[in-house]
Amino acid sequence: MLDSAESKLSMKLTREHLPLFKVLPRPALDIVALQKEIIKFGFDNYSLYSDLDFGGEYVHLCNQYNETHTRFISDEESLRARGLHNGRMYRQLAITKFDSKKYPNINFLDPITDKRKAIRCAIERDSIEYKPQLDERNYNVPGDNAKGMLLEILNSFKAKFTRVRLAVLMPGFEGKPHIDYNTDYSIRVHIPIFTNLDSTFNYITDGTKVTTAHMPADGKMWYVNTGYTHYVANKGAAPRLHLVANLESQEDLYP
Repeated sequence: MLDSAESKLSMKLTREHLPLFKVLPRPALDIVALQKEIIKFGFDNYSLYSDLDFGGEYVHLCNQYNETHTRFISDEESLRARGLHNGRMYRQLAITKFDSKKYPNINFLDPITDKRKAIRCAIERDSIEYKPQLDERNYNVPGDNAKGMLLEILNSFKAKFTRVRLAVLMPGFEGKPHIDYNTDYSIRVHIPIFTNLDSTFNYITDGTKVTTAHMPADGKMWYVNTGYTHYVANKGAAPRLHLVANLESQEDLYP
């Protein structure tokens, strides 16, 4: 293990050296003020959350293997019967967008059918096969939705923020267990805005052991370790809305 906070800041620790959950060591946000702004800007209208749909800001990341990102989509017929929009129980609204100035003339319609190749194309920036549109770290420019307290939150991180979005889980949603990426690539932070006690973030470790946390909407920011198998669920009666931010380095984990 590392001996000091300074040495921790100088490294990008892999998943084994970081906890599953961690509340960031910083003062809590004024959650009531943030909730009021979400309503003021109309971000509680979840029909606006189309950035995982065709033509959306993040569809290239989630459909990068030329297949439907089924872990976030459930049976359309049952959803239609429950009155849910577009058959999607998991939806995102982009707060940051792709850095088109740094990477102009990108072909976002270029599909990658080989999953292993897609991972290389998304991570290895020095590779001739590197595709910037598949790299979450390139979605780091504040978009039109980055305003008010949301923009203040982005600018408050010590690390460089990448791919920040509002993510809603509709009632009854349960995702499929999956791993996103190791923590030396990026770390992920959740800020609960609207939630309920039956909304949880769940890890599966050692094959079968499930570790569950409910993140209350109290202004705290939560680090989650995406290098382990995990899934989210909302078994409550109301939508769960989080601001989700990726950070390119790990200094926000420490005082």
